[in-house]
Amino acid sequence: MEQARLHVIIEGRVQGVGFRHFVLEEAARLGLTGWVRNTWGRTVEVVAEGERPLLENLLARLHEGPRLARVEHLSVDWEAPRGERGFGIVLFQLGDWLPRLDGGTRTTPRVVAGPDYATQTIRVDSPRGWSIQPERDRIANPWFSFERRVHLEDGELVVTGSWRRHADEVPAAEWPRFRDDVLAARELLTYGIDMGAPPVAIAGRLADWRWPAVAALGLGLLLALAWWRRAGDPLSGMLFAPRRTTAKLLAGDRNWWAVGLLVLAVALVSGFTSAPRAEGGGWAATLAAAFGSAASLAVFALLLKGCLRLLSVRAGFTPLLLACAWACVPYLLLMLAAITAVGWRPGLFESGGAVQPGGYAGVLACILFVMAGTCWNLVAGINAGAVAAGTGRARMVGAYAIALLFLAGFATVAAIVYVIVLVSSGGTL
Repeated sequence: MEQARLHVIIEGRVQGVGFRHFVLEEAARLGLTGWVRNTWGRTVEVVAEGERPLLENLLARLHEGPRLARVEHLSVDWEAPRGERGFGIVLFQLGDWLPRLDGGTRTTPRVVAGPDYATQTIRVDSPRGWSIQPERDRIANPWFSFERRVHLEDGELVVTGSWRRHADEVPAAEWPRFRDDVLAARELLTYGIDMGAPPVAIAGRLADWRWPAVAALGLGLLLALAWWRRAGDPLSGMLFAPRRTTAKLLAGDRNWWAVGLLVLAVALVSGFTSAPRAEGGGWAATLAAAFGSAASLAVFALLLKGCLRLLSVRAGFTPLLLACAWACVPYLLLMLAAITAVGWRPGLFESGGAVQPGGYAGVLACILFVMAGTCWNLVAGINAGAVAAGTGRARMVGAYAIALLFLAGFATVAAIVYVIVLVSSGGTL
């Protein structure tokens, strides 16, 4: 089978999104050798060697990239193989001070370029963990020293290289020693990765729980404050005393401006978590999703009014709309906690979004917060709606059940119609 060397420069949003780890896993799966590195130009450079069909398979995967990446352009070169060994990550910045040297002898001194001191650290995370031993390699001579340290820190693989220049030039007589040390240092620029590490427990690092802990602590403080203020503040009252709070709101000034702000906040949070982050159109999509969320609240209040009529309960649209809006307070609070748990990274909510290594604790906490917010919102809505409609909680539960069944049926019919139209037009699912 024909052996080849693939050299690719990937442009786009490719740094800080797990692209190097993605390449390492793909190369390990295909049995390729080579290396991957970030570059100064915010691109990722990949060199891989192996059988031509396997390299073409890797190239196809590079066009896709990890799910949080956005690949815009690939510069591809096919070359003759040079005998790469293993597959690793490169301390590319330090490579600028370790030039490729010609062989032979010298009759004149050789200038030592580069700064007096330079260092670079690369961190690579993996959801499967790492199986390595700490390493320290050092090359020192009268003209420069180079050191590479490899260790694990909070579950992350940390590769650190450091360069020090001790002299401005190398005597011609010492050229062979200098050349050999530079070649040895260049070998240390690439660290081979063992992708055969066994899986590790989810969120085995303390750092993985940083944002979930912040979210839980903040939520606890806000809930404690709300409990203390539940009798005098409508926002706090909707958390712990929705029936009494709704009755006060309906009996006094309904503060529609406050209702509007509350609905806007809920709509923006919903839009933040559901709108795709297209280049140049992210906020437009967020506002569109926010408008849809606000409109759906009015539609649900109208639907609830009809369901109550089926149960022989006459309720006004305005009180129901007010109750539905204020009942969103628990949902808003818990959704803010959910977003905080994942570090305010909306990309995790995008369709098909991939969770970066080390983010499982945040996603798990986010899911729990969303579930709690949804359930709390339902409880608050039933209690507030019962007061707004002047009926008991049992009938309001029935009205909610009928409304939710109607929405589920409508969604099912819409999905069936969509599939029929798609298939009839020659499309594919």
